[in-house]
Amino acid sequence: MGQKTNTTFISYLCLLNSLIDQADDVKELQSVGVVHNNLGTHEQVAEFFNTVSANLESNLHAYKDVRVRIRKHQKSHYNSRVKMWMTECLHTYFDTPWAIIAWLIAFLALFLTALQTYFQVFPNSNST
Repeated sequence: MGQKTNTTFISYLCLLNSLIDQADDVKELQSVGVVHNNLGTHEQVAEFFNTVSANLESNLHAYKDVRVRIRKHQKSHYNSRVKMWMTECLHTYFDTPWAIIAWLIAFLALFLTALQTYFQVFPNSNST
């Protein structure tokens, strides 16, 4: 234990701080088992990391392999703008079953409105 351990721990805090900016980041990291939240809310954890590691200087070579793997994952995951927009759309607008049901009902209403408009403009000539 000593200077190397302190530097490694500080570097680890800085790595986590680079991953955590908002409560959503904590939620995602917790869902995959990277962070275990015993502090309180996700907001409190995000604030903790942003406050504690604000003025720390880490060893730039520590956890370099982890940072490289994260960047590769980000590039492969966000390589396509369409894929990124679709993922963002799914997380924003279709996050609950009620949201999906509401979108389906709205689409059905628009479809039926368009169908009614079509039959008003082009009436069936066989009807009396």
